[in-house]
Amino acid sequence: MMLPYEADVPMQRYPWANVLLIAATCSISLAAIANSDVFDKLALGQQQIPKYVLDFPILYDAPDHTRHYPVRYQSSGYFTYGFVHGGILHLAGNMLFLFVFGNAVNAKIGHVRYLVIYFLLLAASAAIQVRYLPIPLPICGASGAIYGIMGMFIVLYPRNEITCFWFVFYRLSEHFGTFEVSSIWIVLYWVAFDVLMLKLELAGNVGIHAHLAGFTIGVLITIAAILIRLIKSDDCEENLLEAVGLMGQWQEVK
Repeated sequence: MMLPYEADVPMQRYPWANVLLIAATCSISLAAIANSDVFDKLALGQQQIPKYVLDFPILYDAPDHTRHYPVRYQSSGYFTYGFVHGGILHLAGNMLFLFVFGNAVNAKIGHVRYLVIYFLLLAASAAIQVRYLPIPLPICGASGAIYGIMGMFIVLYPRNEITCFWFVFYRLSEHFGTFEVSSIWIVLYWVAFDVLMLKLELAGNVGIHAHLAGFTIGVLITIAAILIRLIKSDDCEENLLEAVGLMGQWQEVK
């Protein structure tokens, strides 16, 4: 297993938007873990429990799985579900990735743009995930949007180094350490891991479709923004289009 924890990217401004986003997500997620009512209100998909079950306490033991009661996906839930998570580990993992990749993206594109794109990624990745659910289930977690931010990062900074922590369990012993690698490889590692889990049908309750949708949208948005000059690389930076030699060809076409 490989976990990134530091990105080598000089930042033009302090990433206040991403820091506030992480703080808000942590606060609300912890409140939702402690109080299921908060989770039910913010997650994408609320169960339509029949009124007779709510009115008669003797029937509270009736089955409450979503297979038995339909789930309603409210429009507001497409923007709020990313602020609640299924547990401490779910929250910690997502926030680690958002911290590593989101700070640099926020510092590059600005606070307002960053927040607008983040919420668009939340809604779009959830819309894709809902279409591929085998049964209606409530959805939580910001990973779809975070994969989108990761996609943006590798377009902006494909060769910048990411410091990663690795660990494996072998013969009942632990082996771990750290290493540095270009961002494009660590991001593609996690994308390939998701694709493998999807092909092997081992995704379980993980929103693999949201991950892949968010990543694809993040990559495409950033490439488009670079081509129309909404995002410009500094002299000391090299984006993905420049790294593969496509930026010069685009300028010739223009």
